[in-house]
Amino acid sequence: MAVGSSAPEFFTVIIATMVTESDEGIGDIVGAAVFNSMTIVGLTCIFAGQTLVITKFPVLRDFSFYILSIILLFLFALDEKILWYESLLLLLGYASYVFWMTQNRKIARAMHSRGGFLKFLTDDYIADVERRAKEAEEKEAKKAAKEEGDAEAGQPKPKEGGVGFTPTAYDANAEGADKSSAASAAPAASPAGSAKPSFIRTLSFTLRNSKSFVAFRKNTSAYKCIAKVQKAFSWPLTTAFKLSMPESMRDKCKYWFMWNFGVSVAWICILITCVLIFTTRVGCILNIPGIVMGTIVLSSGTSVPDSLSSIIVARKGEGDMAIANVLGSNIFNIFVCLGFSWMLWNIAEGPYEANALKGNLWFPIMIVLVYSCFLLIAFIVSRWRLTKKLGFSLIFLHMTFIALTLLTNSIGGKKPILLLPNTPGWSDGR
Repeated sequence: MAVGSSAPEFFTVIIATMVTESDEGIGDIVGAAVFNSMTIVGLTCIFAGQTLVITKFPVLRDFSFYILSIILLFLFALDEKILWYESLLLLLGYASYVFWMTQNRKIARAMHSRGGFLKFLTDDYIADVERRAKEAEEKEAKKAAKEEGDAEAGQPKPKEGGVGFTPTAYDANAEGADKSSAASAAPAASPAGSAKPSFIRTLSFTLRNSKSFVAFRKNTSAYKCIAKVQKAFSWPLTTAFKLSMPESMRDKCKYWFMWNFGVSVAWICILITCVLIFTTRVGCILNIPGIVMGTIVLSSGTSVPDSLSSIIVARKGEGDMAIANVLGSNIFNIFVCLGFSWMLWNIAEGPYEANALKGNLWFPIMIVLVYSCFLLIAFIVSRWRLTKKLGFSLIFLHMTFIALTLLTNSIGGKKPILLLPNTPGWSDGR
């Protein structure tokens, strides 16, 4: 999930490094690291709808690799250039993370068997693994018993590989469904099996049925005008999406999902290219450094998939998955997105040098490291619980990071308000 939601960052860094040769790519990764750790975790705490308890072992595992990636990035950026073996070390860092994940349960059981502090760290994780295994066995037993009962009753066995669909209150187009009742149904009428309704559906339902929005829709003509403008602007994209990923091929083509996946990745690449070019030109017009545009603007946009996926799984009670998605995305961004793009540049052009590496990049990297340590300490202090108080505190820290980024960089051709110490790998950007 973390790799999939990091696709925008991956293409942003590749295009910024190899095509536009700008600093937005590095800024996007650094900014996304703060946005993911602070804002996404904060939103997850606020919108989870419950106080989630996360498991110590996977969180500490991901934090270890995440902090290692930040330290390596800081050390590699000090000499103001990236050599081929440095980018290779980043890629090997992610390879070691993937290898650990393949042996994760074995490592956890080995640590648990040693007793002492290691047993304390892995107690809840081992208990969770055993609980999930028991639930899976019970589910399989119930499924087998049901199939056996159906066979004895003479009912046909459901076709394997098929995807069943049961109309719900959200499906206004379902056969025989009453559209008015579907529109007024509460989000609680979610499909069976989900602990909570979808975050997007809940938010959409709340906004669409708010008194102010209903009054705006009924009593003004502006609503129709806005709807027409929105349709006019979205029509080219929606038409292109429908033509490139036709729904009519769903039942005809066995590998339709693979085609959809490939075309979706292609569309992400195309749209990211447009966004990157637009952001670069806006920064040039306003005389804002590329590192700032990437850190503040691009990072927020490219982290939307991470935000939605973490909040959705958190509302289903999967706090571990939400935090793992955030930390896993940050690990992938630094190790793979930067490592792979810098490796390509070293192969094609030699050592990678950029204005961002010669500027004050060390400062936001240090903030990322400090914030990461703070987040880990906050989890420990809160006894591994995701509370709303923690969520608001993390969002406030992200706002502080944005303010520091603006104050320590040259905006509009003016000198930075806060001058950073003249340390190796730094210049004031003038």
